[in-house]
Amino acid sequence: MKTLVDLHPERGAPAPSRRAVVAFTLSLSLLLANVAHAGGSAIGEQSASAAGQGGTGAARANDPSAAWYNPAALADGEGWRTGVGILAISPSIEARATDGSWSSRTQSPVKTPPHVYLSFGRRDVLAGLSVNVPFGSSVMWPEEWQGRYESVDSMLQVVRVAPFAGYRMGRVRVAAGPHVDIATLSLHRKLDMVDTQGDVRLDLAGSGIGAHGAIYVDASDALAFGFVAKSRTELPLRGNADFEAPDAFSGKAPDQRASTEITVPDLFTAGVAWHPSSRWTLGGDIGLTTWSVWDEIRVDFADDETPDNVTRPAWQNTVSVRLGAERQIGSRAVLRGGLVYDPTPAPASTLAPNAPDADRTGVTAGVGLRVRDDLSVDAFYEYLHLAARRSANPDSLDATYGGRAHFAGAGMRWRFGG
Repeated sequence: MKTLVDLHPERGAPAPSRRAVVAFTLSLSLLLANVAHAGGSAIGEQSASAAGQGGTGAARANDPSAAWYNPAALADGEGWRTGVGILAISPSIEARATDGSWSSRTQSPVKTPPHVYLSFGRRDVLAGLSVNVPFGSSVMWPEEWQGRYESVDSMLQVVRVAPFAGYRMGRVRVAAGPHVDIATLSLHRKLDMVDTQGDVRLDLAGSGIGAHGAIYVDASDALAFGFVAKSRTELPLRGNADFEAPDAFSGKAPDQRASTEITVPDLFTAGVAWHPSSRWTLGGDIGLTTWSVWDEIRVDFADDETPDNVTRPAWQNTVSVRLGAERQIGSRAVLRGGLVYDPTPAPASTLAPNAPDADRTGVTAGVGLRVRDDLSVDAFYEYLHLAARRSANPDSLDATYGGRAHFAGAGMRWRFGG
């Protein structure tokens, strides 16, 4: 392990105090530790039609977004299906000192991840492709807030490209394929040097390959089941670390290359869809996300004078529940609603400002309209409550975090051929 105990000033620069050296060393160590907490959350809202129904989709058929939720459901011989859409995600999180001495709120911009789904089924054979953003987080605090030496802003985005093929065997349908994840990670924070401060930004990118498989069982005219498994993806990330520091420290933290490796988790989902009448559809999904893959994070800086670090975030696996209903209105419109519960993977002992994660409870509403026989449009809204919780992280602010998030989205669905 490299250290900074031998810090010395650059020639001609004033010597930093021992206290400043210790503060600077601690600042670099906290930067590295924060990489471990930038994982954010899986984004369950991947189409306007499914999201309006609480995000239930593992047993949902006749919808292009099944290319993501359960591609096996599309092996019905019904020709081409295409779906495109966009989400708008607006989170707002407040950090409040436990003694009430200060509070601050994030200024995160609205994020708009898109999605595209394409599939073709003929007789018993299926092929298709999904492109979406299944993992992402963005937390932006004010530039000079009380936690600026831990985080100013952090962002993780994972774009997944997932082709698949499938086959129907009577009432059972199966599908599988590889997926390619393309990730970008950025971190920005201030560096504490007692009587002044510096600045550091880390921008990394990389890609990895995983696999997915799905089963859909058309148990009866009124009942269907689905199971989907999406494997973890190991992502080696490489990029630049840009430092701004006084001359006395610049030789120990020059701009340089940096690298790490993260693993996005496995996703396992089991779902049911029930049609009690020709106008009603009720659905439910249970999802397991293996966040425990975040067991160790190593960050390597190219310069030998800048310390590397190893952190252990201790994230835990989570089980989410999604429930939804859809009601046909006339011959062309549907109304949707749903409930969401998604617990946090982060224990209080590792809670930090750049991932102030919380248990999430939400309610959704949506509408769909069939414009013509082969074209439908959908829209939805979701309110997500982020339960307040106090950090027990000894290396972070003594603060309580909580807030809310608004989701909205719209999309179009085409169906043609057979």
